[in-house]
Parts: sequence; C-alpha cells; structure tokens
Amino acid sequence: MSSSNAMRQLEERHVANEVDLMVWSNRMDLLALSNVRGEVALHRLSWQRVWCLAPPSEECTVKGIAWRPDGKVIAIGYSTGEYLLVDVENAEALHSVVVDAEITCLSWTQETHSQSEDASSIADKGRFMSHRHSGLHDLDNPSTFLSKLPSLSRNFGSISKSTEESSEDAKKIRDQTHVNILIIGTSTGKVFLSVFGLFLCGIVDMKEHLKSSWQVGKILDADFSSGLETLYVVMSCARSDDKSSDSSEPVVALLDTTVLSSHAAELHSLALMHGQVIGVMGYLAHTMRSVADAWENILFEMDTKLASYAASVPEGAVAADFLDLLMFGVPSDELEAFLLHQLTEKGLKRLGHAIELSYTSIQRLVLRHARGAGNALAFHLAKLKGLAGRRDRFAVLGLEEDAAAKALGAIGAFLAKAGQVQTVIDRSMKDYKAFFRWLYVVILRLSDERVPPEVTRVTQQDLAFVAEFLKNFEKVGHTTAEGKRGHFDLEHLGKYLFNKEPFEKIDGKGYLDGEDSNQWMKLLKACPCLEKMPGIYSHDPNTSLTYCHEQLKLAVDKAFTGPQTAIGSLITISRVFPCALGRSFVPMENPHWISHVRGPEGKKNVLYIAFPEAKKSSECFWCVEVSAGADPSIRGVVFNFNPPHRVLDLQFYSPDILSILLERKEASVLVQLPTRIVTERMGPWGPGWPQVDEVEKLLDPSVFRPVGSNLSARFAVSGARKVAVVLSESRRRVRLFEMEVEEEDEEEDEEEEETTGVVEDEDANEEKSAIEAEEEDVQMEGITTSGAGDDGDNKAEVSPAKN
Repeated sequence: MSSSNAMRQLEERHVANEVDLMVWSNRMDLLALSNVRGEVALHRLSWQRVWCLAPPSEECTVKGIAWRPDGKVIAIGYSTGEYLLVDVENAEALHSVVVDAEITCLSWTQETHSQSEDASSIADKGRFMSHRHSGLHDLDNPSTFLSKLPSLSRNFGSISKSTEESSEDAKKIRDQTHVNILIIGTSTGKVFLSVFGLFLCGIVDMKEHLKSSWQVGKILDADFSSGLETLYVVMSCARSDDKSSDSSEPVVALLDTTVLSSHAAELHSLALMHGQVIGVMGYLAHTMRSVADAWENILFEMDTKLASYAASVPEGAVAADFLDLLMFGVPSDELEAFLLHQLTEKGLKRLGHAIELSYTSIQRLVLRHARGAGNALAFHLAKLKGLAGRRDRFAVLGLEEDAAAKALGAIGAFLAKAGQVQTVIDRSMKDYKAFFRWLYVVILRLSDERVPPEVTRVTQQDLAFVAEFLKNFEKVGHTTAEGKRGHFDLEHLGKYLFNKEPFEKIDGKGYLDGEDSNQWMKLLKACPCLEKMPGIYSHDPNTSLTYCHEQLKLAVDKAFTGPQTAIGSLITISRVFPCALGRSFVPMENPHWISHVRGPEGKKNVLYIAFPEAKKSSECFWCVEVSAGADPSIRGVVFNFNPPHRVLDLQFYSPDILSILLERKEASVLVQLPTRIVTERMGPWGPGWPQVDEVEKLLDPSVFRPVGSNLSARFAVSGARKVAVVLSESRRRVRLFEMEVEEEDEEEDEEEEETTGVVEDEDANEEKSAIEAEEEDVQMEGITTSGAGDDGDNKAEVSPAKN
C-alpha cells in the first residue's frame, strides 16, 4: 500500500523560551532545538525531553546545529565562534573548538558510494590500507596493545564520564568506518573542514578566492558531493563593481576537493589517530589538574595550621625558629605556644595524615596515570611517525616526519621527567616523615609526656632530611589572596612539578638521590654522541613536569597542523554561479532559509538548493540545480503563487520532495512539492531564470495540508524519519506531525476516535445513572433510619456516598 499526502498531528506543546533552530536526526526520532537564551534541548517524538544544554557563555546564541551522520554526536555552533561536539547519550561535551569569527552554518557530510564502486576504486588507486577495507581492524584499535587507562574518579579533581568509561575512545570515533567531515561556515567568508569534527584538515577563505569579482559576505550553506570530489558553498555576496551596500545575493561556488576524495583512506587513518591522541591528551590534562589539586591540598593544610603563627612573628622568622629548635632544642616563646596550644599532638597527627594522603595521591597519579597516558601517546605518536614515513601517501596531506619525530621526542622527555619526579617524591616523603616525627617528639617533650622509645631514635640522615625540609619552608615575600602572609612551600617537589621555565639545581650535587650513581646517566655523560641517536630521548633534568607537558602539547599540535595548510592550498575554485540573475535582492537576514539536498540515486554529484526571495513579504521561491564534474553547470527556476501566498519557510523533505510552508488565508499550509515538477521547468544559467507563475495548477489540491489555524514562523522536516515540526509565529508553540499516514489508517483513526467518543458518552451516561441510583438508595436509607433519632450518624454516611 503506497503512502499518501495525509498527515497526523502527534503532539502540540508550549515552550518556555522562543525557539530559533530545529533539526531532526536522520537516525532516530530525536529533535534538537535551540532557543533565544542559547540553550539546546533534545526531545523525543513524544516530546519527552532527553536533556538540555546551557550555552558555554552568557549572551551567546546558537547559529547552527548539525548531526553526525550516525546520529551519536551533535555539533552546535555559537555566535562567539565556538562549536561543541556533544554526546547525544548524556549531553557530555566531547570537544570544543573556537574559530576566528561568528559561525553562520554547520553541515556534516559523510562520503557515500556503493560497495562495488569502493572496491574498484581501491584496486585502481591503490589506496593505503585501512580497517574500513581490510581485515586489519585490530591494528588500528589501541586496546589491542595498550592496557586501559585507570579511572581518575577516586583521585583529586574531576573527569568527564565519557573519558572515565573509555579513555582510549573519549571522542566517540572508534566505530567511524568512513570519512565524515563537519563543515563550518563563518561570517567572514571562511569555510573550515574538520574530519569527525575533530581533525581540522583545511581552511578555505572565499574572500581570497573571489576578491577580484565579488565582495564575499557570510557563508550561508555548504555541502560535499557524495564522493567528496566537490565542495558546494553558498555565500551572500555583492558584486565588486556595485557601490551600494544594501544589496546582496546568494552565490554558489564549486570547489575542487579531489585531494580529499583521492586520499580518503589516508585522511581517515590520520583523523582516527588524531582523535585517539587528543583523547589521551585530554586524559593527561585531567591527570595534571588532579596533581595540582593534590599539591594545593598539601599547601592548604600547611597554610591553615601555620598561618596564624606566621602572622605573629616577623617575615622569615618561621623557618628560622624551626631551625633554631632543630639545632639547639629550645623553642622561642611564640613557637612553644603555637606547638602546645594551636597545633597540638592530635592536630599534628591529622596534619601528617592529610599530607601523607596527598603525597600518596600525587605519587599514584604520576606513576600510574601520567605514565600510562605517556605510554599510550608514545604508541600513537610512533604510529604517526611511521605514517609520515610513507611520503608517497601522506606527504600530499602535509604530514611531516620531522614534526612527528619531535612529538615522539617530547613524549619521551615527558616520560623521563615522570620518572625523575618519582624520585623527587620519594625524597620529599622521607623529608616530611622525618620532619613530623621530629616535631612529634618535640611536642611530647614540651608537654612533659612520655616519649615512645621507637620515635626517639633519630639518625644523622634524618636530621639532614629535616634541615633540608626547613631550608625553604617559608616562602618569603608571598601573600595570599586575602592579603595574609604565609604560603608554606615544599619547594623541592613544587619545582619539579610546576615550574613553567627551566631552573637551576638546588645545590651543587643535585637534589635527586642516586643521580650521580645512575649507570645510564653515567653512560650518557661518557658518550655524548648517544644523546643524538634517534631512539634515545633526552630531557633537561632542571625542568618541571608541567614544562614538559606544555612542550608536549606544542609538539603534538604542530605535528597535526601541517595538513590544514597543505590540504587548504590544494582546494581550488572550479566555477562560480550567481543565483539571482536579473533579480534584486535585499540582504539575506535569515541564512537558515537556504536549504539543500544531494540528488537522488544516479545524480550523486548534483546538489539542489532552494530559498525564498530574501524579503519578509516574499511570495516566490527559487530552486537551483548545481551539477559538478568535468563541466559544471547550473539550472534554475523561480516559482510564484497565484493568488499570492507568502512563503514562510522551505526545506527539502527528501531528494524527491521539497516541503514549503505557506501563509494561506491567514493560516499556515504545508505543501509537498515533487522535485520532478521543479526540475522539468528549470532552465540553463543565463540572463534570467524561467519563471512559473501558477504553482497551484501543477499540484493536486490535496497536497495543501493545513498545519494550524494561525500563522507559523518556521518548520523542520525529515524524510528519513517521516516527521515534521511546525513552530508558531510567536515561536513559543510547536506541533509535531507524522508526515506519511496511510489513508486507511487515517480513516480507521477517525472512526476509532468517533467510536471512542460514543463509548465514552455511553460510559458517562451509565456512570451518571449508577450515581443517581446510589444517591437515591442512600437517601431512602437516610429517610428510613432518621426515625430512630440518630440523625447525625446518618448525615455522616450520606455525605461520602454523594462524593
């Protein structure tokens, strides 16, 4: 049974804020909406809200929404130039990128072709091996070789749920077997191309390409051909020789992107690796923040306990008093009062326990998490260096072996620094344990309490540890945010953790135990030529873990930034077509009026574009067919309604149907216009498009479907899901429709509603009769019993019966 033009309303709901954009998912019955407050909400077909995402900053609005082709991730572009990739399952922000201007459109495209075409193209072009086309999937899966990174939830700091569940696939790209590209258009005429929405593989500045003939405004829409050979870009432009600033028109540019189609497999492997690397880099950044939190806890505990004492003595006296106590065994009056009445024995134990816990957390974070992430990055970057060595495949994409080698060297230096920090942590833990054991004995003696014999034995090495601990105990000249003196620093560990620049060794011998006795260090010093070997990664011992982490980020960014310049330089303009020949256009205030769809099967390199005339009182709309290939061409037609009907909005329902929202007799009407009717009346590009003045004569009256008694503002349709949503003129009320309802089903629904109404009326009459009969019985019972003289009880029984 074939479907008809019948529609069925499913829901009608009011919303709290005015709605701006509405985009259906092609994979699930999910609708993404944005409102004037910059919020994005996800709703089911039943209007059940799945989640609502707040804007990243105040006073920013949503300018574009695009679903990843598999429907698992959604891209949201904001007026601030930032776009987010959001996990549909839990609204988790997977990735964030900021471009240099306001985002005006988003489009997400995946390469599509038949299986036979794919196999033959690989055989002809000799594409690089990829898990999409071979049985080597496990080689691209890092979990085959790497152990799962431990969770950070039990340590200091916080980490996203998605990263905690699967750190090696934090960006949700493991199941992406084909190249898909997120296209970001901006108000300055730039187009950004990002594979998986993560890997920026090209920037196209349309102003540079068209500066001689057009004044390029904002990007209105963009899409790829099915095989990524051609990029279609729709822009708002004014002619260079036009001095007036109040006119612009839509212009279609065809860009040759053969570099993407011919190297799709290589681009897929590179983008997949980039996603894995930035996922682990995100995990490493969380680890470093957790280390910083644990370190801040140590400093906070020290400041909390010692700040009041530091405020009562001159600057620098804290460390001096403790050193005097260590050397002479006699505390100053202020120090003795502090130890006995403020710090106390129990307070010292709690302080020691808190600091020990923080030290242990730092040690675990560096040993397990940071080194685990470093090993995973070394694995990925070694693969990247191997890919860069295949210059016949990856040189054209801008992947440089030298940049990959430097990134691999940076992760080697980071891992070496993590090992060095472990030694520093071990030494620092010895220092603080010796310090607290010594201070515990001092407090017991000052309190005239018995000192356990096991804590009285102090070796000369322990005293050296305590002296070293107290040497830089107080950070002179430092004040807190509240203006108080203080901030007691464990300087040795802090230097090796957080210094952002290289520093001098603390003493001539070096702080690290065993540094001079390390056999490997001795070998490197004896044979300096070894440090220049490609497989040996050297590091500066006088740098911090934070410094190495910053250098690693810079090296990784540089290793992956080459392709965006190289690929962008290979994208060229094939042809430019102005769409408004012979017509005057006002500035296009609403870029979302532009709608496009790829051609049906057999016309994969054809793009259909439709838009109303850019006027609020527009009574006509334009349809354009752009064909790419060896000889690009464009055809078009202008449709007018007679009698005039204002075009409220339009959108392609599918490659075969164009949906148009009209104002008709002060009500909203939805028209499903077959694209066959459109293409049959198109004419070639020339001084003016053909014009059709009476569209209604071409259509059956049944295709004009009312969608509400009042006017509407906008709508969104999805042929894949066979649904539509219509937004009222106030933009505060939405109606959801099922678009393709069988005639018999519709009649059955109407009969069922009528039958239900009759049954409900009969049930209501029966219920009413039963209530009346019950009331009559109760009244009779009340009359009979009232003669017994118990009127109050009878009234209490009658009342519930009436209720």
